[in-house]
Formats: sequence, C-alpha cells, structure tokens
Amino acid sequence: MNFYGKAKYYLVRFVFSEKMSELAKTPDRIIRKRRKVQADVQRALGMLRSSGAIEKARADAHHFGSLAKKALDPLADGDAKRSMIRLVDYVLTREA
Repeated sequence: MNFYGKAKYYLVRFVFSEKMSELAKTPDRIIRKRRKVQADVQRALGMLRSSGAIEKARADAHHFGSLAKKALDPLADGDAKRSMIRLVDYVLTREA
C-alpha cells in the first residue's frame, strides 16, 4: 500500500472513530485537494494521530497478517512458504 493508500485507510479508521462528524471529514478534504499547503497536511496528520486511527489501522494490519500466516500453516515448509511469511512481515514493518 502506497502513502495515499495508507492515508486513506487511516482516514477510514478515523471517520468511523469520529462517527462521520464534520471534524472527521476535514482530513479527507485536505487529502483530496490538488494543491496541498504544508500547514493543511500537518493539521490532517495531527487529527489522524490524535484520533487513534493510525494505531487502530496498525492493529488491524497485524491481525490480518497473523491470519495470513496462519493460512500458510497447511503448506509444506520450504522456500515459497518462507518467502510468503517474510512478505507479510515486510508489509507489517515497512514505513511509507
């Protein structure tokens, strides 16, 4: 997921945590703007961080990562299985 994909996922978590209030719509408006002012971006990031949406999104990602690894259990040990496990780990630990 690229930066904008992550931002959108965090935004979804934020919107649901704020129950679609007017405040929750502000980061989406900023993200959708063609020309972004640094102050607006910082404001949106601050709102997302203070909402807990980023932590919730990360917790969701780790949950689904665990499910993905568990789904690999029936496969025989080998290079392919190890590669898929490493891919899950990489996705969960990389930074945008």
